[in-house]
Amino acid sequence: MNIGILTSFIVGGLMLLSVLFFTITFQGQTQEVTLSSMTHDNMNTIVSIITNDMNRLGYLDTSGDPINTMQSKELSFEGDIFDDDTFGVTTVTWEWQKSSRPVSGSTNPNDYWLVRTGPASSSSSSSTIRFPVTYFNVNYYNDQGNTTSTSSTVKRIEIELIVESEEPYYPSGSIKGGEAYYRSVWKKTFFPNNLNKPY
Repeated sequence: MNIGILTSFIVGGLMLLSVLFFTITFQGQTQEVTLSSMTHDNMNTIVSIITNDMNRLGYLDTSGDPINTMQSKELSFEGDIFDDDTFGVTTVTWEWQKSSRPVSGSTNPNDYWLVRTGPASSSSSSSTIRFPVTYFNVNYYNDQGNTTSTSSTVKRIEIELIVESEEPYYPSGSIKGGEAYYRSVWKKTFFPNNLNKPY
């Protein structure tokens, strides 16, 4: 066989493998970027709603104790959530349904529904919104910064949240079974104004 033809085949084969490897790597990185963006968008949506709710916790409530339920996976409280509605004080509940089955539409086995019940806009007094999340936890603290289980002494509320992509990606060099889920983590301590009035 001609050495020149053999060399051409070898060089061509190596170039083809290089292009193939580059294409696979590029597709994997594109998939990871897309999943990252979607996961951050989902996290930002949840965080914006939680932040609004925490700022309105107890607003215009006259009971003196607006918290109804305070568990690690469920928080329920009273408050006027929107200024431009006609509903006044309503009940808002956040519950992570970890005891239920995982989210059916997600391939991530760690996804469970985080369910928010309450007004979702100034035109709806009560509705239910569900978000697939992999972790949700609420901690309650008194004015000394110690954990408390008495609703009337709560001054700070700490919320921890983890959202993962619903679809997996495959990091470079991984083999079957080496899939990963893009993860976004958030944690914040709130000092609701209506729980920290000076009078």
